[in-house]
Amino acid sequence: MRKNIKLSMNVIMNIAMAIAMSLTADLMHKGLSSRTLLMMLLGFVVGMIPSFFIPYDRMSAKLCRLLKVEKSRVLSHLVATLPPAVIQTLIISAVMTAVNVLPHSMSLNIYLTAYVQTTPVMILVAYVVALAVNPIAIRLIMGKQSAVDEN
Repeated sequence: MRKNIKLSMNVIMNIAMAIAMSLTADLMHKGLSSRTLLMMLLGFVVGMIPSFFIPYDRMSAKLCRLLKVEKSRVLSHLVATLPPAVIQTLIISAVMTAVNVLPHSMSLNIYLTAYVQTTPVMILVAYVVALAVNPIAIRLIMGKQSAVDEN
């Protein structure tokens, strides 16, 4: 059951982050296009893959304990959301930058410049989106879970 909750949470978070990151990147560079939808799909798929291997929940819990914020709901939410948002953004941004840059230029320098210029904004956007979506996702999943438990 815990794996289903974790998977549901990852799906909801990755959908929100992929949409936000794709829209932000396109608005920063060339504006929205039909390719934006493709980038949203790519961002979602790329974001889901590490979700199966990286224990974000344990990382977040350890960070909260390390910073001694587990007793405060607000602070623990702010701190616990940081690892998944940052790690997912670094991975998704690396792939999306490669897809956008490398077909036009095989220069590593141009790729790294584009990655460094875009990624800090993406981290901020993903963090804010994750902060907003996380409680909504928990309510959706736990509401669904309690309905299953009652039957």
